[in-house]
Amino acid sequence: MEEIMQYIKDHKLDARDRYRPLVYKRYYFYNLLRLQGMTYKQIGDIFDKDHVSIMHGIKTHKMFTEMNDHIYYECTEMERLKFEQLSPQYDLIEDIKNCYSFEMLKKIKFRLKNNLYKNLPLPPHLDDGEEM
Repeated sequence: MEEIMQYIKDHKLDARDRYRPLVYKRYYFYNLLRLQGMTYKQIGDIFDKDHVSIMHGIKTHKMFTEMNDHIYYECTEMERLKFEQLSPQYDLIEDIKNCYSFEMLKKIKFRLKNNLYKNLPLPPHLDDGEEM
């Protein structure tokens, strides 16, 4: 739970901002915290929102999840990977071919750092277990 709270603070998800990716990330965390047993009021206190806003965010999260909304999934991908311990395997070459923004470049970096690419051989200097 403390890791979630720290992540929210570090990424300024408790700030008043209507930028869509941040709103979607907040909806994701509203739902995650609710699943952890927190009340709507407790979640609202974290984000400086009233309980009705939290209820709306959770309802919206569930709607996007049921619809398999690709924009919602893209906006919350890093959080889902970090907090749900999902381990999808991506194709690095396909991601590079389809990289059209700085945001996607950041996702490639995140996926590399978290070893989420399939069939990605280790560089020779890392293969023998020694560090640089």
